[in-house]
Amino acid sequence: MREAVRSKQFIFARLRACRNRSMIAHQFANKGIASAKSRTSIGALAILILSSSTALSAAPPVGEWSGAAGTDWTDSNNWVDGEIPGPTDTATINSSNPAVLSGQAVTIHDLVMSNGPTTANLTVSEGGVLTINRYLMASTEEDGNSSLTITGQGSRVVAGLGLQVGNGDNSTSAITINQGGTLETVGGGLYLVKGATLDVSGTGSKLLVGTAHSGVPATWSDADGWFSISDATVTVSGGATVETDGVHVQGSASGDAAMTLSGSNTRMSAGMVIYVGGNGSAPTGAGSLTIEDGAQASAARIFLGIASTDSGRLLLTGAGSTLSSIPDGHGALGNFGVGFEGSGVAVIQNGAKLSVANELRIAQEAGSTGTLVIGAEEGHAAADVGTIEAGAGVVFGAGTGELIFNHTSSNYVFASNITGNGTIKAVAGTTNLTGDSSGFTGAISVTGGILNVAGAIGAVSTVESGAKLTGSGTVGGVVALTGSTVAPGNSPGTLTVTGNYSQAAGSSYAAELVRGSSVSDFINVSGTATIASGATLDVSGYGNGSYVVGTRYTVLSAAGGLTGTYTINGTDISAFYSIDPTYDANNLYLDVIQSRAFASAALTPNQIATATALDTLSSTNSVSSAVGTSATDEIARSAFDRLSGEIYASAKTALLDDSRFVRDTTTRQVRASAGAQEPSIWMQGYGSWGNFDGNGNAGGFDRNAGGFFVGADGDVFDTMRLGVVAGYGHSSLSLDGGRGSMGIDTYSLGLYGGGEWNKLNVSFGVNQAWHQLSADRSINIAGLSNTLSADYDARTTQVYGDLGYRIDLGSVSFEPFAGIAYVNQHTDRFAETGGDAALSGSAGNTDATFTTIGLRSGGSFDLDGNTIKANGMIGWRHAIDEVVPTTTNSFAGSSALTVSGTPLARDVAVIEAGISADIAPNASLGLTYTGQFGSGVSDQGVKANFNLRF
Repeated sequence: MREAVRSKQFIFARLRACRNRSMIAHQFANKGIASAKSRTSIGALAILILSSSTALSAAPPVGEWSGAAGTDWTDSNNWVDGEIPGPTDTATINSSNPAVLSGQAVTIHDLVMSNGPTTANLTVSEGGVLTINRYLMASTEEDGNSSLTITGQGSRVVAGLGLQVGNGDNSTSAITINQGGTLETVGGGLYLVKGATLDVSGTGSKLLVGTAHSGVPATWSDADGWFSISDATVTVSGGATVETDGVHVQGSASGDAAMTLSGSNTRMSAGMVIYVGGNGSAPTGAGSLTIEDGAQASAARIFLGIASTDSGRLLLTGAGSTLSSIPDGHGALGNFGVGFEGSGVAVIQNGAKLSVANELRIAQEAGSTGTLVIGAEEGHAAADVGTIEAGAGVVFGAGTGELIFNHTSSNYVFASNITGNGTIKAVAGTTNLTGDSSGFTGAISVTGGILNVAGAIGAVSTVESGAKLTGSGTVGGVVALTGSTVAPGNSPGTLTVTGNYSQAAGSSYAAELVRGSSVSDFINVSGTATIASGATLDVSGYGNGSYVVGTRYTVLSAAGGLTGTYTINGTDISAFYSIDPTYDANNLYLDVIQSRAFASAALTPNQIATATALDTLSSTNSVSSAVGTSATDEIARSAFDRLSGEIYASAKTALLDDSRFVRDTTTRQVRASAGAQEPSIWMQGYGSWGNFDGNGNAGGFDRNAGGFFVGADGDVFDTMRLGVVAGYGHSSLSLDGGRGSMGIDTYSLGLYGGGEWNKLNVSFGVNQAWHQLSADRSINIAGLSNTLSADYDARTTQVYGDLGYRIDLGSVSFEPFAGIAYVNQHTDRFAETGGDAALSGSAGNTDATFTTIGLRSGGSFDLDGNTIKANGMIGWRHAIDEVVPTTTNSFAGSSALTVSGTPLARDVAVIEAGISADIAPNASLGLTYTGQFGSGVSDQGVKANFNLRF
């Protein structure tokens, strides 16, 4: 049997890629894949494949496996000759009975598995070590079927000169390394062909190819071993490791090669080279490399599609997945190529990273094709982005190259410089080109999504329907097709076009204008600009400022001439302002004009007065500019109401109404003291809370008032009393709708008197009040924010009288009465501070005459021996003339505006109900409820009285 095996015709023909052996010259040595001193990267696969034409003349003795006694390699009964192969023997496994080397260390010369139409299975486990001094050959003959499994920590198979798996027609072969097992070649390579499979999985599992020397070889001839994948499949996963001097996922005429690296902590260090689709020696076929789910790989040179008939494909996907080309310190700079002489496709997506130390080359040689994809390939649904770093930029070669962006990111940054002549396609997502790509002379096609040019690019950009070109960088030219959008700037910015610019009908130029300045988006064209009929300019505002009438924006300039005009959208920028286009031979300007008067939006007299005054202000005035930006008439009317200063008129209403406090107080005091001979001093405190409705012109307000009066009076001529009264009060007003607030301090001094003659009661008085008013207004209109205030003075003079006749009915008396009062109010001028919306107000006078008729009643009753006096009143107070206070104000630089305040109620019902009691022989204390109610007014209050007689 040993003789039969020896007679088999093999040629090892340098199965190992050892040092100092003559090698085939590398046909791509001077094209950037290898150095000038290079040998073939694989030694040409032909060097490594066995042939039946040459005898293994120096073959050592052979031990043949039978498995007759079981699976134990170290049991001599399992070997045909009853001898366990040793260091000088070639072991052959052609039996379907599996062989297992478990926990033992064995050394042999060569290992041949299934070198005919047989089945061979070998498992190395439990820390077993199989050392093969030279070669391991598996399924190298027709119909061979072999399987090698290395499993468990410490389990190891070491081939001194290399491994070949497959090559026989219709053969099958598989290598499995898991659970910490290791497959190693020392001075040779690993070659998988004819449907062979290799699976390396699990933490600690390793494939080590060419370990005779550490580090990356200095030259191609110094390489210890290559990992070559022909028409075979390799999977590395679960944290496994691959280390080799180079990897060729090359394919063959009979089938494609596929390699997958998967999982976090899965690593492949390929030393000098990773070729996908080709081996750098001769045309081979197609190969694919997938790196996914956090796996990482690196080499000094990485190329896809080597020879003209080769094709290579890379899929780099998943967060943490990385492929790196790195300098090796021996002349390789770390280039990456997609399509050398053949065709290549590289897809980078879903958070993966391609790191290229030097140049990223696309379609390097004439006749080649190369496609670099960020996201998903064209024609597929967009995918999440991956990252590309290219130290020396992206270089398009002499072939047909494409860079495709088809992703889902809203802000993807591609920072690498781009040079050469190829095609850049933006298909989906937002892509920001930030590098200096002025050396790129190919074509840019924006078919979908957004391409933002933040750097410079020398090519012409064609923008298709549904796509958008943006940015503040430089492009070689722009062709905007129907349905496309050009939107320069980064809100805003200038898009510089070094060539020509054209827009087709139905295309859009989206221009942002910065409110409050003359800055806008701008397209600056060195060549000609051609605008087809039906192209649109869509105008929008930017920022929180306000448009200023008279501002001119330059949005398009063409040194070579401007032809055509836009259909402009968005020219009505507010209820009052609009954009007016102006063209000349080279430029398009947009001017802000006031196309409508403010007064045209006003409805109420106060609004009309305020709007008319605003119309007299300069167009640069911040107040008129703020109102001018109102989007609707309703917003403008609200602004008119806030700006009018109606609170200064409504304050007069409050002061006129509050004049009743002193009248009511002195009239009560005269009646309470009627018939008394002794002098008295008295005090009254009061509080009042009311609200006054607006009339559709002026707003309503809430008013709170409080204060006190003190007085003294005495008998005169035995028939009447005269007295003096002084008081202090504070009122606060708050206008509806936030139109302002007011605080008022009032000091008063007056004389009063009266008496009773035959049941006829008479009272009268004269009073002077001095007011200190403090107003506050907040203006917030379209970017104008003012906090305004004014302090000013006013005074109120009034004379009044009251006549009543008392009718006694037992212990109760009734008194019909009539009263009249004339009130004159003078308001000083004022000047607000706090902003451009500040008003100045003129001094003015307001008069009112009040009449009151009604019925008073009084009586007393005993409560626990104490006499309690009760009193009440009901009446009707009438303002003889309609009193609507006004104020004449003005803005700085405007005409005067006269606005009305809340009207004084003409007719109100007044009521009082109170009690009093003597708390000492010469002292009394009383408490009274007061109220007044009418159309548009409601007010209630309380008064507390103290009277001391001498």
